[in-house]
Amino acid sequence: MSTQAGGQTDPALAAVRAIWAQRREEVIARVDIMEEAITDALMGDLGDELRGRAAAEAHRLAGTVGSFGFEAASAYAREIELALKAAVVPGPDELQRLAELVVGLRHDLESDEEADPLIGSSQAAPAPSGPVDVLVLAMDPQRGRRIAIETAARGLVAVFAVDAEDAHRALSSTPPPRMIVLEATGEKSLVLLERAAARAPTIVLAAPGAVDRVEVARRGGRGLLDCQSTIVEIVDAAVSLGERVRSAGITVLAVDDDAVSLDILSSTLSAAGLLVETCADPVLFWDRLGEVAPDLVIVDYDMPGIMGSDLARSMRNDLRYQTLPIMFLTACGDSETVRRIFEAGADDYLTKPSTGPELLARISNRLERVRLLRALADIDPLTGLANRGRSIAAIETQLAMARRAGEVVYVAVLDIDDFRGLNDHHGREVGDAVLRALGGALRDAFRGEDVVFRGDGDEFVIAMYGMQEFDARERVGALLESVREHELPGGVRVTLSAGLAGFPRDGQAVETLYRAASRAMRRAKTAGRDRVRAADDVASDDPETVDVVLVEDDGALAALLRESFQTRGYAVHVIEDGDQALAQLGGAHPAVVAAVIILDWDLPGLEGIDVLRSLAAGGLLDRSRVIMLTARTSEREVLQALEAGAIDHVAKPFSVPVLMQRVRRAMDR
Repeated sequence: MSTQAGGQTDPALAAVRAIWAQRREEVIARVDIMEEAITDALMGDLGDELRGRAAAEAHRLAGTVGSFGFEAASAYAREIELALKAAVVPGPDELQRLAELVVGLRHDLESDEEADPLIGSSQAAPAPSGPVDVLVLAMDPQRGRRIAIETAARGLVAVFAVDAEDAHRALSSTPPPRMIVLEATGEKSLVLLERAAARAPTIVLAAPGAVDRVEVARRGGRGLLDCQSTIVEIVDAAVSLGERVRSAGITVLAVDDDAVSLDILSSTLSAAGLLVETCADPVLFWDRLGEVAPDLVIVDYDMPGIMGSDLARSMRNDLRYQTLPIMFLTACGDSETVRRIFEAGADDYLTKPSTGPELLARISNRLERVRLLRALADIDPLTGLANRGRSIAAIETQLAMARRAGEVVYVAVLDIDDFRGLNDHHGREVGDAVLRALGGALRDAFRGEDVVFRGDGDEFVIAMYGMQEFDARERVGALLESVREHELPGGVRVTLSAGLAGFPRDGQAVETLYRAASRAMRRAKTAGRDRVRAADDVASDDPETVDVVLVEDDGALAALLRESFQTRGYAVHVIEDGDQALAQLGGAHPAVVAAVIILDWDLPGLEGIDVLRSLAAGGLLDRSRVIMLTARTSEREVLQALEAGAIDHVAKPFSVPVLMQRVRRAMDR
């Protein structure tokens, strides 16, 4: 339990506990709806309405309980949400997994143990019914839990061991995990590493100097990371390792005129979990190649009629197969034959008879290299973000889910203001450093279901699932503010302009949304840069029609609010005294029309309350909603403002985010 000096409970922690005590039953009641949906699904009777309600409750629960520190419960809810929102109906194995998750979720929230609500339960995730993607063996339970949660948020099955006994039990599970993350602190950890590496590819976390890098490699570790690496970096490394060495689902096409040789190959490779297709007649090779679409081709060098080298040359001359790995089997290992094999375009060769272990090691090595190259092709090397091709597919998946669930998706296009000038004045090295830093900022700000990638040049694209326009503005606006306020590498400061487009309102396809967001981004630059514009912000291009009029004579406060509104994409007009306010806003033909007017009470000239009464008398409050901004907090004055036609009253000093919420509420009325 967190305490202050003298043994007193931390007031912040006490407040969180009090709120949890008040809201606990209300939060847990959401689990009932999820249980009802999963029960109906197990009985084959889950309707779309209940499925949608359960997915929505899981979404809310994932955020709510995470705020109270129940990180494992948050991960369970997020996994349930994604499964219920998927385009396909969960199969029997997935339903069993969902049932276990909802049981674990309820157990975590209803546990009678006095768990710290800022830390949550220390229990490991419930044992999954199917294969585990990532097993986390961490000495620090909280760190292990966070790694497991981040992994689960990516749609993978993750568990972590809470102690050494639990670790040994997890390593004995069948089937073995697909990858392992192990935190190493000394010799005992290295002993555990040997056992872990024998079960699955293992990546090791360690403090500098805590373990010897060579010793980690000798005992089977496939990578060593500094234990101070971020959770995202650790999971990225583990998932990347798993992708490189994964053999399940790999298809090999074996070509040989010798049926016995094909049987041996097929038996050996199938036992290792590879899918094997065969071709005994080289004349039929091209037909089989098109049918099978293999990940690797093993071909005999010397066959009657068509030599294996001829097939390889033909493949290398075809754009579809130029990067497909080719391995030769040959009875002749002399230097001349080997030369001809590699001249034909082979990646590797083995002499007959080849042993199973050597063949499997060669195949695994070749496929790992191919996957590494493909992964590098999908990642922008400068920013570390995904590139366009890989991300477009992910956004299309988001749109498909949104169509089914009746959700929205917002696409944002961000561009660095005057990036060319930055390169001209500070050099391309500084420009690259800025792009690299922004890539890191985007990875930190947008995770989970968000898709983030680098577009062309200094452009970045974000897709946000299930997020309304106001929230999308807030998230992008907060990023713009953070970038503006922080000095970047090279001692430079930059700003970003952003455009937003929403599905289904602004388009149905990825490219349509991208073009709409790009146009909005260009309008943001024209309007003065360092702000967000939405695709339907037609009013923002008309200086006489704005989102917000701010009537405030305090220059510093007015500047702060104007910048905050503009950053979030609102067109703002500032007026400094009451007489000007009535002249510009009142009359039969007002100079400025606004959705919301923020009106200070104490103004030079006419007081704000008199401006409000005049606007009400002229019938102008039918199209504009007024929020009074004042240091006056007595009940009489608040009533005066409301009776005169204001819809809200904000007392000074105030929180800017609170005011933003009031403005949003006013616009929604």
